[in-house]
Amino acid sequence: MTADRTDINLLFKNHIKLIRPNQWIKNLLLLSPLFFSGNLLNKSIYITLSGALVFSLVSGLGYIVNDWVDKEKDQFHPEKRNRPFCAKTVSGKSALVLSLCLVSLIISVSALFRFPSLFMIYLLAYLILTISYSLYFKSVVILEIFVIAVGFVLRVLAGGAVCNVSISSWLFLTVFFIAMMISIAKRLNELKELGKDTAILHRKS
Repeated sequence: MTADRTDINLLFKNHIKLIRPNQWIKNLLLLSPLFFSGNLLNKSIYITLSGALVFSLVSGLGYIVNDWVDKEKDQFHPEKRNRPFCAKTVSGKSALVLSLCLVSLIISVSALFRFPSLFMIYLLAYLILTISYSLYFKSVVILEIFVIAVGFVLRVLAGGAVCNVSISSWLFLTVFFIAMMISIAKRLNELKELGKDTAILHRKS
């Protein structure tokens, strides 16, 4: 009985690990328009936090697709080789069930809060961009860095749309270029950490 419970807890932890909740902090960018408008503490924060939650669930979907596509290449990375698909601790079937659960949650939360249409457009655009990145763009040199930066900008635009706050050009550009800088730094670190021969096996770009 104890062994069965341990196995269930381990399986649960591996599924949670698959959707990377530690990375969801990025979606707090949705709060930036509200913060810089000086209205962070008004009632709009509730719907904005709900929007950040939905973006986090969509991010979880994106991570599932990404890890499935990269499960072979991640074997060449000292940390990513421990991801659930690569380590074979989560099966494709159970990941599909998890994905369907996430989709159901996304639809339920969206219906509950009745988000603005523009926010939903940005959310859909983010989902398409994330999946497209995993399937194609991440293998294209330079372009993949721009795609990542656009993903961060979409978070900011969605944050403005959900609380009806205009996005200033300086906030738009600041987020875009900081995201590009971080992405370039990560690529350089991978090249340094893995070495040129191994790095190309892990990531073509």
